Amino acid sequence: MHELRTPCLLIDLEKMDQNLRSMQSVANESKVELWPHLKTHKMRKVWQQQQALGAQGATCSKISEVEALLPIGLKRLILAYPLAMMDFPTRIARIYHAVDELILTATSLEQFRALEKGLAEARLPEIPILLAIDSGLGREGVRTPEASAELGEAIQKSPHTRLLGVFTHEGHAYSARGIQEVEKVALETHQRFKRLAEPIGCADSLWPGCSITARFMASLPGVRALRPGTYVFGDLNLSVTAGVMPYSDIALTVLTTVTDRPAADMVIVDAGSKTLSSDKTLDGVFAMSWPHPSCEIRRVSEEHGWLTGPEVSKLRVGDRIRLVTAHVCPTVNLAREVHCLRGEKITESWPVDAASCSQ
Repeated sequence: MHELRTPCLLIDLEKMDQNLRSMQSVANESKVELWPHLKTHKMRKVWQQQQALGAQGATCSKISEVEALLPIGLKRLILAYPLAMMDFPTRIARIYHAVDELILTATSLEQFRALEKGLAEARLPEIPILLAIDSGLGREGVRTPEASAELGEAIQKSPHTRLLGVFTHEGHAYSARGIQEVEKVALETHQRFKRLAEPIGCADSLWPGCSITARFMASLPGVRALRPGTYVFGDLNLSVTAGVMPYSDIALTVLTTVTDRPAADMVIVDAGSKTLSSDKTLDGVFAMSWPHPSCEIRRVSEEHGWLTGPEVSKLRVGDRIRLVTAHVCPTVNLAREVHCLRGEKITESWPVDAASCSQ
């Protein structure tokens, strides 16, 4: 891989395949559906593998993300984002006619009214809707049984929609340290899920969405489908913080070059926030060395990363080092392509088809 320009992204194909198969097995064993979130990888090649292994559908965030990935033959799709943009009726109509099943989401009564108006304008048949529940992150979603009942009634009464179930992103699980805390978050999320789903008769149609909790949520009563994303590659959040993935299973790393040694205990690498993103772990770490987490980056500028740790003394200007990022999703979104590894050999390169698709 000495011919690659840095910084760049590397995918270990064997580890990725192992991760894909592992999560599909979790879903199969619990008899729930797997609708992986494509915002993590944004690549046609990865989705094709997920689909071949048994994923029943896909989850996307933004309309432009869907538009970029439609050519791969998306057939069943959840657009897990509140629609209120001016041009969404026309774009959603195009997507609706290109797929076999399109599921949309409602996050509040006010947002649903905007969605309902757009669906009427698009003249679409009855659309299945997942009602959003705030399970602890404090983002969108209903927070009380009363709000759940009110929104659920509006969805059921509308001639343009039908209530399919409830969904959540239990992103507050990213604050959990270790397996025991993750399991606690999963159980608490499930209890809140059930409490807010029961008033609208959806306690048996729960659609959680988080790689950290997925293995715990899969077997809980009422869970119909999982919507994880980062499990495909892994990152520091899943491995070092939450402990739900061995560090050795991480499939995506950033190849960087040491560009300077300003101090004996620190080197500069050519990956900063424009490569790693600005996301950090709970401990303030942007990235750690791979295959052993002996060095870390706690400070970045746009094009520079400050790498420190006991192994730094062995590095020289021009040396290359691979890094694992805190949060893999924005790291991939910032890239245009990834290079695929089998062992230490580059076998092919893939475009990040939906990179920067945020509209």
